[in-house]
Amino acid sequence: MANCSSVDIVLLLTCLVFFSVTYVSSYQEYTVTNPKVCSPSGKKGKIKLYEPNDAAIVEETRSFDKWPGVIKFHCQFEVKDARGDNDHAVFAVIQNLQFRETEEGCLDYVEFQSDDEHKSGKLCGKMGASIPRLIKEGVEEIAPYAFVSSDEIEVTIHVATKRLLPGETLDLKIAFTSARHCYRGRDSLPSYLINCGNSKHCINSIYANDTIFNCPFSGCSDEGGCPIAVPTYHRPSVGTSVTVGAITTVLAAFLLFFACIWVLRHYRKLCWAGDYNSQREVRMTPVSPVQSGPDSMEAGTARQEHLHGAVPSAPPLDSPVSTILPDKDMPPPYESLFPATSR
Repeated sequence: MANCSSVDIVLLLTCLVFFSVTYVSSYQEYTVTNPKVCSPSGKKGKIKLYEPNDAAIVEETRSFDKWPGVIKFHCQFEVKDARGDNDHAVFAVIQNLQFRETEEGCLDYVEFQSDDEHKSGKLCGKMGASIPRLIKEGVEEIAPYAFVSSDEIEVTIHVATKRLLPGETLDLKIAFTSARHCYRGRDSLPSYLINCGNSKHCINSIYANDTIFNCPFSGCSDEGGCPIAVPTYHRPSVGTSVTVGAITTVLAAFLLFFACIWVLRHYRKLCWAGDYNSQREVRMTPVSPVQSGPDSMEAGTARQEHLHGAVPSAPPLDSPVSTILPDKDMPPPYESLFPATSR
């Protein structure tokens, strides 16, 4: 297997990071164990809704699958619209909830509270927007699994210190969405907004038919069509309704990623590209220190022949060679100056 240089690895990681961030979800997604939501230190978590991610999902994944009940789970966090003006509101819609209840009341519960101290009461049992129900046309009251606040919502999630019995399960998924005034300063409803079933609150149209229930009113559902009364069903494991924009984004990300790989391979910047190893060997061939003598000359000649091909050989010995004439200014021989000594 070819060895990749650090430059090759950086180039590949750049392509992968670009591909991963090209498609961005419309939701901020958190689990109940995320420190930003439920801090181990007991500090109240905070989630801010802002464009383009002006919706968030908080859900339990596998934290409560085998709840031992050794300690209680008590978490509080706030969900707030980052703009904080009178034109916006915050919706909370429970997608799925399955918490234990007894004859005395809720053993585990979820509770919502608005900034004006209005509370939803403890919610438990089995409920949620994704549970099959019949929408009553014309009803604009808040559904029992939803909550609305003009500024922020304080959420409390409590799981009791009691282990799960065989057959018991805990499930929780809540969607929070920033809503805005539909007609504030406008004569008609903009195309990027959809009405949630009343004359005041609208949400971004990107949240329509995305298999997440965002509207909190009983008389209308952003997943079933407004204002026609239709039944809604449990969210499928794989979304059956995907917007054209999302599909286009994913396809564009794939094309750009493979184009990046092709360019790197074409210019032989990848460790599996053709002739990469041969070029690497040539670039990294060690050069020995300069030596004198016939051995070094022969080694240099052999190296030149290896890198550049054969070089012309030396001229034959019998070729004419210019004779060096003696210099006229050379001193006379020693014998001619001292004849006696030479004898």
